[in-house]
Amino acid sequence: MGAQICVDASFILKALVPEAGTDEVLSLLSTWRSDGATLLAPTLIEYEVASALWKYVFRGLLTPEEGDRARILFTSLLLNLQSPGVLFSRAWELAEHLGQPTLYDTCYLALSERLVCPFWTADMKFINSVLAASIGYKVTSNPSGVICSLARC
Repeated sequence: MGAQICVDASFILKALVPEAGTDEVLSLLSTWRSDGATLLAPTLIEYEVASALWKYVFRGLLTPEEGDRARILFTSLLLNLQSPGVLFSRAWELAEHLGQPTLYDTCYLALSERLVCPFWTADMKFINSVLAASIGYKVTSNPSGVICSLARC
């Protein structure tokens, strides 16, 4: 069995909607699949991705057909979804410490902590808040700097 890797909606959306970083995300996903890695996320990723895809369609950035294809592709990624309930306490602590207005991002971070695995995201604002808080994480950026991995030091 390969490594466990936590991914968030911003990372996955780059695989579904062509934009800066898409090629890098697709390459990583291909490598991880070949290596037998398990992709993990809290169940809230389903709502975040579906909502973002609908927003792209609603705003005319994707046709309804493109949005539907992206939604179907998302379901084919076979993410190992984790109940966020066990993560709420730590996600709350992290949100408080990082000054986050919501628990969405900190649920992913709490999951990566709980399972001791890297967390991949394209949310640079969140990455910067983690770095600014100096809570013991190192960041690894891909060449474009559009996606990053957070891991405990």
